[in-house]
Amino acid sequence: MTPTQISNTFCSNLYYNTFISTTNYKKSNNQTFVKIKAMNKKNKYVFIVDSSMTSANRIFSALGNVANILKVEHAANGKDALQKISINPPNAILLDIQLPDMSGADMLQQIRKNHPGMTIIVLTDYPTPYSFKVCKELGASGYYNKSSELDMVIEHLQKLTK
Repeated sequence: MTPTQISNTFCSNLYYNTFISTTNYKKSNNQTFVKIKAMNKKNKYVFIVDSSMTSANRIFSALGNVANILKVEHAANGKDALQKISINPPNAILLDIQLPDMSGADMLQQIRKNHPGMTIIVLTDYPTPYSFKVCKELGASGYYNKSSELDMVIEHLQKLTK
């Protein structure tokens, strides 16, 4: 697969060029998987759960600037995400609070029950004090406006990879 084909399917040219040593690329349905090299204790795996492909692409591209994030996976709904997370738990999840098949808060609660120490960062286009409070009580590691605070999400993940 050429860089252009990869960028047209999900990855931006920036992301592909950042990780030119990609050893494996797969795409199926609404899920993208990029594996760069074998994971170790410093290398991190991040899972994006967002039904908006525009938002997912922005996040995916921004993750190219974070050292030691060597695997990124995406699901567009909660059901697919929960299935994949149960098979291969990531180091961190970027979770949109509004999903087509369940609320992000419900998903947060399910993930936290099965993976109590996992980093789960909640993203939303419509932050409210109530949803912030609910997510905090359910154990979210962070809560950010995905339209205006993506840089803060990246800073949060950079701390995780040090």
